Amino acid sequence: MRAGLVLLALVLTIEVGISTAAAGLYISGNTGYVSAKDARFEDSPAKGKVKFDPGSGISAALGYRSGDRLRTEIEAAFRQTPVDCVRTNSVGVATVEGEFSTFSLLANAFYHLLPEQTVSPFIGGGLGGAKVETRFQGDGSEDDLVFAYQLAVGIDFAVSQKGNIDLQYRFFATSEIEHGSTDLEYTTHNLLLGFRYHF
Repeated sequence: MRAGLVLLALVLTIEVGISTAAAGLYISGNTGYVSAKDARFEDSPAKGKVKFDPGSGISAALGYRSGDRLRTEIEAAFRQTPVDCVRTNSVGVATVEGEFSTFSLLANAFYHLLPEQTVSPFIGGGLGGAKVETRFQGDGSEDDLVFAYQLAVGIDFAVSQKGNIDLQYRFFATSEIEHGSTDLEYTTHNLLLGFRYHF
């Protein structure tokens, strides 16, 4: 809520009619809230799901804006989602300390719908890979390299000729993660606040 009020204050103080940055290189960063969906698994004869507490994420990107509407980038991101409990059909609910840590490297593309306006909605997505570390108390930790992708929708606020602030939602997911003999799903909902600087 506090971050949203700061963002609103910045938007209200900028001059109406600021144009978007010209084509060229930019750098950006995002940080925010990560909510991981229950990770379902089936490890015969047991099956169940891992439940998560809210986590956090941070990312940095180097990109290029080509024209008014399209930009592409390479993004490195890190997410942490603590484990809340494990629920199985055999033993019920077990409180387990643990964590999923994800480092991803994705190629992203974004399309701006109102590029000449101070406030511009955008959509986008990305493809790449991720290294996911799964850790459970009493069961150790393991790493797995997996395919990763994301979809994004957001609102972009131009605060100067070179600077932009954005608020966005991203759906980030990977292919199944292996922890021992168990395959786990991993999908997250991300609410992010970011800043982009055009050179």
